[in-house]
Amino acid sequence: MVNVVKKHTISYELAQKMVNKGGVTHQTAPPQFVEGNGIRFAYRHFGKVGGVPLVFNMHYPGAMDYWDPTVTDGLARDREVILFDNAGVSSSSGEAPTTCEQMGAKAVAFSRALGLNRADMLGFSIGGMVAQLIIYPDSNHGSQFQYPELFVEHVTQFLKG
Repeated sequence: MVNVVKKHTISYELAQKMVNKGGVTHQTAPPQFVEGNGIRFAYRHFGKVGGVPLVFNMHYPGAMDYWDPTVTDGLARDREVILFDNAGVSSSSGEAPTTCEQMGAKAVAFSRALGLNRADMLGFSIGGMVAQLIIYPDSNHGSQFQYPELFVEHVTQFLKG
């Protein structure tokens, strides 16, 4: 399967202004690109700007548009949401990472290229392991999720609406 994306390059600041105007969703946010560590990362940006952004890490080799818009748009009601294609996946350039550590390093390069000083990480499948590696890099085996009952509580509250 070949993903064809119309190429748009706008600044993160301009994207924030577009998002602040409202009405931008997972499916209507234009694909954007940012360069970091020699990699051209594709991403989408939408949601409520002003707090700590939530960066989504997809499973390997999943693309940003594999996320369910019901989930991403739901979280975007209260959060700034950033979806991205990791290196070598879909519309991003570079070599695809072969380990969780490499995926994490490239996700950090992406976040830094956007100029994010702080971000929350959310991941699915291997993307969840990558998010944990980013948050807890000094752990011997990646990391253990410290309080899984809190995560379950937050997901349950979100699903209840």
